[in-house]
Amino acid sequence: MSETIEPKKVMIIEDNEVNQKISDMIIKKLGHNTIQVFDGKGAIKTIRQEKPHLIILDIQLPENCSGIDICKEIKGDPELKHIPVIVVTALHGDEDKKQITAESGCDEYIAKPFLPNVFIDAISQFIEVNSVDWDE
Repeated sequence: MSETIEPKKVMIIEDNEVNQKISDMIIKKLGHNTIQVFDGKGAIKTIRQEKPHLIILDIQLPENCSGIDICKEIKGDPELKHIPVIVVTALHGDEDKKQITAESGCDEYIAKPFLPNVFIDAISQFIEVNSVDWDE
């Protein structure tokens, strides 16, 4: 018998529709609700309105909007800095990871493409998740 967890709000800031759908599907299977944002423009305003429990943030966003800048703004704001931010990026070298983590102040870093269990492990560091049998 499995316990039901209290659903949390997870914001996904990702411009790629396929990546957005994959993240959305996994998060919903884990028992949580999603707020989808497809660009960084206005992301901070949406974060203030929605007050998510966790943010999944792409680094490379359209219209000269950097996920690094968004994360720095979140972590520099006394009202928002408590919200964990998981950065998801195609930049996956060790130096990229060190630089992005240091510059952004993110709580976790995941390189794309990622395996679902890597994504789930990162999420479960910050919010409780339902156990999922992906073979079903």
